[in-house]
Amino acid sequence: MLKNPIFVIPYRYPPSYHDFYLLVQYSGFGYCMEKDIDFGNKNNCYIVNHFIPIAVPKNRLATVVYWFLERPSANGKENFPDFIRNSIVSHGIDEIWMSDITMFNLVKWCQCRFVPIGSDEKLGALCDQKTYDLVHLCFIEKGSRREMLKTLPFSIAPNIWYGSEKAISLQHSKFMLSMHQDEDLYFEPLRFSLAAAYGLPLVSEVCQDAFPYIENEDYVAVSYINIRQFMRDILASDYQKWKDFGLKMRDKILKQYRFTDNVKRAMEKMK
Repeated sequence: MLKNPIFVIPYRYPPSYHDFYLLVQYSGFGYCMEKDIDFGNKNNCYIVNHFIPIAVPKNRLATVVYWFLERPSANGKENFPDFIRNSIVSHGIDEIWMSDITMFNLVKWCQCRFVPIGSDEKLGALCDQKTYDLVHLCFIEKGSRREMLKTLPFSIAPNIWYGSEKAISLQHSKFMLSMHQDEDLYFEPLRFSLAAAYGLPLVSEVCQDAFPYIENEDYVAVSYINIRQFMRDILASDYQKWKDFGLKMRDKILKQYRFTDNVKRAMEKMK
């Protein structure tokens, strides 16, 4: 029998995760706080992330899935396979989901499943009025990448994490720019989800594999050192072409990779 997916919402989480929990709410799936988990219900599948220090009892009947949304470097890249193994063995997790296929391939032998996040039409809205050259929503604490973002010579939308002001920043931007926090070439699935929902043409720092987003079909990739010149060039080109590019990606993701459908497909494949 197919189990009921129930997402566990943490009391606190980084601002960038706000969009993930909006997708959860829009999906129609159940959700609860950690204190409301019923480990004795064999029909439930609780989906958690590592911001919840969840204690899974050994005699539980419910299924527990850990949806890993961070970059390996957050846990020490060289220790990543051990971190995933320990999450399963030490914490009693039944399965781990990942949304970066390159990351998944590092540990696919270890009760892991590739599950794309995708997007949802309720997460964003289209707008023809463009005030800003780009929006990036990057959070880079220090180093040359932070300095580069601060000195980009373009009109950049405010980095706002919640509410109607964030929606305005996204709707009124011509492009979404996605930069990595570090040198690793993993992509940012939640940022791609937002670009899809708002129909924004997406410029990403080079990724090893951003599936289900296909380079030069759904987004364009550029090396870190060339971001400034590349953005200058495309902002000087015909925007209608790029607008159509973003709408095409939006149409694909909302039809083929809606968040709700991705979770349902994953649940159907679980034992």
